[in-house]
Amino acid sequence: MTILLTGATGTVGRAVLRQLLDAGEPVRALTRDPARAAALLPGGVELVAGDLGDPGGLPAALDGVDRVFLLSVGPRKAEHDANLAQAAAKAGVTRLVALSSLAAEEDPDCVLGRWHADGERAVRDAGPPWTIVRPGGFMSNALEWAVSVRDAGVVRAPFGDLRASIVDPRDIAAVVVAALAGGHDGAVLPLSGPAAISPAEQVAVLGEVLDRPVRFEELSLDEARAAMARRVPASVVDAVLSARAAAGPFRARVLPTVRDVTGRAPRSFRQWAEDHVDSFR
Repeated sequence: MTILLTGATGTVGRAVLRQLLDAGEPVRALTRDPARAAALLPGGVELVAGDLGDPGGLPAALDGVDRVFLLSVGPRKAEHDANLAQAAAKAGVTRLVALSSLAAEEDPDCVLGRWHADGERAVRDAGPPWTIVRPGGFMSNALEWAVSVRDAGVVRAPFGDLRASIVDPRDIAAVVVAALAGGHDGAVLPLSGPAAISPAEQVAVLGEVLDRPVRFEELSLDEARAAMARRVPASVVDAVLSARAAAGPFRARVLPTVRDVTGRAPRSFRQWAEDHVDSFR
């Protein structure tokens, strides 16, 4: 039986896809643009056209599928999660693993927290056995700094001293793959990396890995909002910044889930930086 993935061209989705292929699992990727996805994804992946916002096209994508990995983002997350979860129930899917966020627990009153909490509720209510995977911030978000590090040796960002236990997307993927294999039905799995680290400290690690100076420059919230608005919709900008502004000691917690589920320690930010150093050169 086949595993259906959504979000397969994204950071976590691609890591899940690669680990499933390495394990010999048959994988089908749901995508709005199969031609673009084919250029981004490795061979051996069945691609099927579909849109989480159009429930009428989902039954065909679920034909022959027994497990689903659900990854959606943005203001319509709850609607999209409900569409796929309900279609999966009708198709007889036996396991549904959904990617959420620690924001659903730590910031339930902010926009980002509501998006994820509502998405979780849609998955729980649909019927198939479910697992919720709740990571905190991604180490890979540091790739947003790559151009300025390469060109100017500087990172400009807000919240320079705000520590968070960010997690490597490969570790998130490993937990997702374990959940798809079974044994975690009905569980909410909160994830973190091995230590809390601030943006300024991440920049210091990047400088050490690159063996050249990289400095951190603090942005005000208004400056950060203007910079982000050039890349993403205003609703997403406000959601991300409000979630970060509301973060406190909760965000810095170190959680045991990666080790408990996978049997190994989560990767450190230094390990992530060493593995991605070419992106910053």
